[in-house]
Amino acid sequence: MHNKDITGTLGALFIGHCSHVTGYLTSIAQQLSVLEGRNCMGKLLCDLQHQIMIMCPLTKQMILNILGSILLVPVTMETFPSMYEILNEALLNHVNTVFDIIPVFLNCSKRLLFWLIKEGDQDVLSQKPNVTTDLIGCIHMIDRLFTLISTHKEEFSKVAVYVVADYVDHVHQHTLLPAVKKALVSAVYKLLDISDKHVLAQLHTVLNQGVKEVFKGLYSDYSNFYKYTGRV
Repeated sequence: MHNKDITGTLGALFIGHCSHVTGYLTSIAQQLSVLEGRNCMGKLLCDLQHQIMIMCPLTKQMILNILGSILLVPVTMETFPSMYEILNEALLNHVNTVFDIIPVFLNCSKRLLFWLIKEGDQDVLSQKPNVTTDLIGCIHMIDRLFTLISTHKEEFSKVAVYVVADYVDHVHQHTLLPAVKKALVSAVYKLLDISDKHVLAQLHTVLNQGVKEVFKGLYSDYSNFYKYTGRV
């Protein structure tokens, strides 16, 4: 057998083993909601998935399995950084696959965004003020992710606006700590930068009144203070 045949065979075996591992880790993720110590287990699982993304050649199904973990594992202060790293790694080094599964990728991104909004509520943070700095650190991660998304305007322009719509819908239900709101708004502006203007106009007509006012304020501030300067 020629060397290249041996290499190809070993490569196929390696990919096969990685595929089994990602599938197995996904099955673990499905059980985390009922396990004791699930926060610790969730962090370990996400760390393993991230390392697999870095070290292994991945098929589309394997990437779907890994992203699926983000939709299954509880989002916590401990798991958030690894979840961000998985999404960042996917968009940096598996970008063509991400383009094929944009709805899944954005669902994962929105799950992190919604958690930040919930945890950034003033009432929530009043019970645990010591986590505010760490929470804002997590928001900076989502800001970097949205910045990376914005470099692929052609692929994301028509769908980014729906992330913005979901953002204003969730923000409408919470009173955010000012520092948290400022950091989140900065991240969402990155998506407004690439949002299709026709879709934005349509969105404004379909939002209910309360959410529409939040969106109007967000877009007004974006247009007046950020759009041409890039600064919040």
